[in-house]
Amino acid sequence: MVPVLLAVLAVVLTNDDGWATASIRAQHALLTASGFRSILCAPADNQSGSGSLDYPPTARTERCQWNSCLPGASLGYNHSDPMLNYVNSYPVTAVNYALDTLAPKLLHAPPHVVISGPNIGTNIGMSIFVSGTIGAAAAAAKAGVPALAVSASSGEHLPYTALRPDDVFALHARLSLRILTALTGPAPPPFLPPNTLLNINYPPTTPPCLAPGAFTFVLTRAFSIPFTNSPHTCGRDTLPLEGDVLANPGSCEISVSVLDAQTKLDAGYDVQAAVLQRLEVFLGCSSA
Repeated sequence: MVPVLLAVLAVVLTNDDGWATASIRAQHALLTASGFRSILCAPADNQSGSGSLDYPPTARTERCQWNSCLPGASLGYNHSDPMLNYVNSYPVTAVNYALDTLAPKLLHAPPHVVISGPNIGTNIGMSIFVSGTIGAAAAAAKAGVPALAVSASSGEHLPYTALRPDDVFALHARLSLRILTALTGPAPPPFLPPNTLLNINYPPTTPPCLAPGAFTFVLTRAFSIPFTNSPHTCGRDTLPLEGDVLANPGSCEISVSVLDAQTKLDAGYDVQAAVLQRLEVFLGCSSA
């Protein structure tokens, strides 16, 4: 159950796979059903690998992915649900439009959190620097909004019309809700230190990893850089690498790395320690 405190929280939801994908629509539906005010604003088409590119939207010359919008407009929304929005540009452009225009219009206030994803395919290691999922989350964090970049090993690029109850997209949405709930309650804001995002990656959804309760969220680091310090936890002198955690078969372990929004590298010791303190009760240990 979502705490009462969270019922008034507002979330901007974006991705780099496109506004009509099953993954982002499943996340939006669950957030809305759980009492959050959720604005979805994402690219009109798949913009994977666009990193931090940002360019003014241009008028479309053809329909959006899966015929989800008509040609002619540079941005638009679902007329049956104005919380569903597209921008004919990159993920960073979409999240900036949501923060600058949609949030004041639809929420009358800034959002409390931005979620970028769930992405189809993980974003770890060097792929972090070219990921549109990471780029959008970094843009939000630089704008002063706590941000989660969420990516998944399992799933396909499918339209929202392919959604089915209890499919992999519903599972990913429930996992995202778990960490969002842990991050935003019951302790008061700030939810994350300034200029910080969480890079969250889900392992394959194969037995025994088929239900939300089977998974463990583990604090990790994105890169192996000598002579850098990280908080001691789970009896370790350094945080495990996210790649090692995700490659640990059958462990159902989810990597949670704390990134600096400017550099997209692992955040410093003090920032990691602050995140660990906020999520310590929620996080588990890796067997990797």
